[in-house]
Amino acid sequence: MVAPEGEPEPPAIAGYRSRLTPVPVQPLGRFEFYDAARSPDLALAVVTADVRTYANLLLTIGVRAEGTLTPR
Repeated sequence: MVAPEGEPEPPAIAGYRSRLTPVPVQPLGRFEFYDAARSPDLALAVVTADVRTYANLLLTIGVRAEGTLTPR
């Protein structure tokens, strides 16, 4: 989740960007983030209790299109 346009980037976001380089980061606004976090595609949520402003992070790992699984 990113701060509204025109506000400075919070330290939490700057820290995530520096640690995730060169992984691409897709910024989401507040309500876009909430929608993504409520998605039926969400499989696991880890709540860290980080209380910094905008310290929310969604990681997308191992994405596959539907129907690509091969039966055994």
